[in-house]
Amino acid sequence: MKKRRSELKIIGIAAAAIVVLLLCNLLIFRNFRNHLLAQQEDHLVTTAKAVGNSLQNYYDGQLDSFDLLFQTKADLDRAREYLNRYPAVSSVNVVESDGNVSWCQGTEYADLSNWISEPCANWEEGAGLLPPFLVGEGHFVQFLVKPLSMADRQAWLVAVIETERVYEQIVRPIQIGAYGYSMVKTYDGMILMHGSKSQIGLDAVEGRRQRYSEYDLDLEDLEAWVEEQRQNSSGSRILESYWWDDEKEPVSTKKVVAYTQEQIGGEIWIVNCTLDYEELQQPISDAQWYVIFTSLVIFAGFGGLAGFSLQNMQKSRTLELEMKHLMEMNAAWEELHKREEQIRHQDKIQTLGTMTSRISHEFNNFLTPIILYGDILAGDEQISEENRVLVKEMVSAAEKAKGLTGELSRYGHSGKGSGKKTVLHVVEEIERSLTMLVQTLPAGIRLEQNLEPDDGYGMMGSAGMVNQIIVNLCNNAIQAMEHTGGCITVKGELLRDGDSIKYAFTVADDGPGMSEDVQKNIFTPFFTTKRQGEGTGLGLSVVQDLIHEASGDINVVSVEGKGTRFDILLPLFPLCQEEHEESGQHCLEHCTVLVLDDDAKTAVAYGKALHSACRHCEVFTRPEEALAEIRRDMTKWDLIITDYIMEMMNGLEFSGILRSLGYTGRILLITGNPDDNIAWYLDNGIVDAVLEKPTSVADMEEALHTAGGAGYGTDCVSTAKDL
Repeated sequence: MKKRRSELKIIGIAAAAIVVLLLCNLLIFRNFRNHLLAQQEDHLVTTAKAVGNSLQNYYDGQLDSFDLLFQTKADLDRAREYLNRYPAVSSVNVVESDGNVSWCQGTEYADLSNWISEPCANWEEGAGLLPPFLVGEGHFVQFLVKPLSMADRQAWLVAVIETERVYEQIVRPIQIGAYGYSMVKTYDGMILMHGSKSQIGLDAVEGRRQRYSEYDLDLEDLEAWVEEQRQNSSGSRILESYWWDDEKEPVSTKKVVAYTQEQIGGEIWIVNCTLDYEELQQPISDAQWYVIFTSLVIFAGFGGLAGFSLQNMQKSRTLELEMKHLMEMNAAWEELHKREEQIRHQDKIQTLGTMTSRISHEFNNFLTPIILYGDILAGDEQISEENRVLVKEMVSAAEKAKGLTGELSRYGHSGKGSGKKTVLHVVEEIERSLTMLVQTLPAGIRLEQNLEPDDGYGMMGSAGMVNQIIVNLCNNAIQAMEHTGGCITVKGELLRDGDSIKYAFTVADDGPGMSEDVQKNIFTPFFTTKRQGEGTGLGLSVVQDLIHEASGDINVVSVEGKGTRFDILLPLFPLCQEEHEESGQHCLEHCTVLVLDDDAKTAVAYGKALHSACRHCEVFTRPEEALAEIRRDMTKWDLIITDYIMEMMNGLEFSGILRSLGYTGRILLITGNPDDNIAWYLDNGIVDAVLEKPTSVADMEEALHTAGGAGYGTDCVSTAKDL
């Protein structure tokens, strides 16, 4: 009897233990399910914010590009360029104040003036984004608007953006489960973007209630959800709703939904992300029944405590895998965000390059009068020798500033036109880059260079490629030594092996060095050891691509605690030596010269400098005045000197007009930022030579001498082969 009681006690304890374990398992399972749903809702909110950020970045980028591209003028060529660059834009139009469309590039909309006349009338300055406009069933468009200042009337430049194309490009690619999707609607609830075209243009609640009036739809939960989206900036929940498919009956379903509000232009849009609840619930339900069945078997078996323990371990393993999966999903979203930051940082770098070119152009305008007036004063015999020396020092300083702005301009254009090759002198390019870098070195870091000359040899490469290689490698070295200081050493030597001639140079630093794992990945795009937001991970990848493009090699040697050295090997070829006859006669002495520059101070400086160097000189600041003077007597002017960048028309357009009018004299173009367009005008004889700002009378004479048949051989004159 005592033994029986003992057995019953053991059975009771075992049964109680199993019941407790069963209840604990059910509690754990319920908490796990709630935790999984909460995490999924958080991920959906993150997805909605990522989609919203992508939309905002897209429209901000559209506005910036639209404003920048059409900042100086609006024509069909720029409109075609804009359409080719942005597939979501269907047309670019000029709409006048009376509603007429002056011209249209792309898809024509017959009612365009009716749609935008009233909004445009209130738009006075700057580029802006108008609210979406429903132009047909399931078809929204948006308008980028920019006022145009015309001589006798007001007009607006209007670009038409197709929201359906924006959805296909930005929103649809974000995959959410097997059946999930993202949609966008206005703050008032009108659907702008949706996977089902039949839903576009409907009010999320009332519009659907009217369209599907033959069905007894329960939209109370959806209505409360829409109201919540208006009141809060973001949120998530489980929603009782329907699947809305084209030409199909709405199917009742339960969804996991999340949203975020995003400021697009002057409106608030709501980005909504939806996941099928069954995709989460089905595996949870399956697992729940599995746990219940297993627990019942264990409860019936009393001796299955070991099996129950194993099953509990299996469950823990399943939970671990689920958590690992969730962590991987979280890491994927973090990586997506990191890539977006890298792309945004790259856009900032490109913008900085454009700003550098513009600043360089303005500095060149300031330096031009200094150099020209300095040359005049240096040649004035009435001033004292002491003052003449001071003037020469002033001109020398201006020439150094000219070299620096030239390097800034070239750096601002790095990477552009990389497909166009020119002859490069490697040592000259390296020394020029180091001259610019040494002026920006932080305290505690010094630069040493020892470069063997490469006279008589050159290489084929894209303009600025050597500069970009040197700048990237030296910047990496500076960043590696920013806390400890040290020395950057640049060495180079000419290597000959039979008919093979190469130039080998190294860039070394005294920094902390790199581990073997880092060295294996430094040339991988987007790989970086810097903190998020401090680097793109593209610098060394670009360097490797540039060197391989020139058929060269690059190797890295690094020891932790001792520093890093990059070895670069570039192939060279011998250059043909051209003999140039020195001409003692000044080209300008017998010329009548007309100068056109919209900067009045620069134009006056040219006029004063050329007054004593040529037979006759006149200065103009407006292209139309200069054209009128030239048309009076084409044969009067032996030389036309024109600036490239002007407001009404640029120097290339001005030169083209002169040639079309029959002008046969020489045309000299002066620019601060040479670009690819100039090469065509040189090749076709529209301009005879090109000078980079700032310039002097001696540079002009050398340009005329070179263009007159002595061959292209000076540094200050650009020809079609160089561009």
